[in-house]
Amino acid sequence: MEPLTPMSPPARFTMKRSWGSWLWDTVYNAAVNMTPHSLSLAVAVGFVGGLFPVPGATTIVTGILCGIFRANLAVAQALNFLVTPLEFLLMPAFFRLGELVLMIDSDGALHITGFAEAVRNDFFDALRQFRIALQCAVVGWAVVSMPAISIQYALGRFIMGFLCKRAAHKSKHEGHKK
Repeated sequence: MEPLTPMSPPARFTMKRSWGSWLWDTVYNAAVNMTPHSLSLAVAVGFVGGLFPVPGATTIVTGILCGIFRANLAVAQALNFLVTPLEFLLMPAFFRLGELVLMIDSDGALHITGFAEAVRNDFFDALRQFRIALQCAVVGWAVVSMPAISIQYALGRFIMGFLCKRAAHKSKHEGHKK
């Protein structure tokens, strides 16, 4: 076997470019060629799945939701990664809602800075240490998730329908001007 030779700069450039074109082909072209129904559904599923309050599990949850609702996985996962900052911002709200639903009165509030520091130090120890808070947050997310998917889907469908009609109307009038 021959030893591997290092890549030349043009080869590295084309490799980076191929990743960008792969992302473009996978997400953008998929989104452009989707119907308003499927795009709205993928956006709603990706958004809600991305807000799942257990760090590192949003990809799996979004994939499961895509399988249940038959949504486009590439678009949903792209949105899932975009809403990651919101996941951490909404974690305390999901925690409080879960406490109300489960009727748990915990004296230790979920401080996102303490949780983020614990995750940075030891991920599995942080999950063990904050397991009750995470369980409450998952219950809070579960209460909100299905109505949120329905509302987001309906809003997205309305907005996409409006934009499609507007684009069709605009192109129809541009054809008459020529």
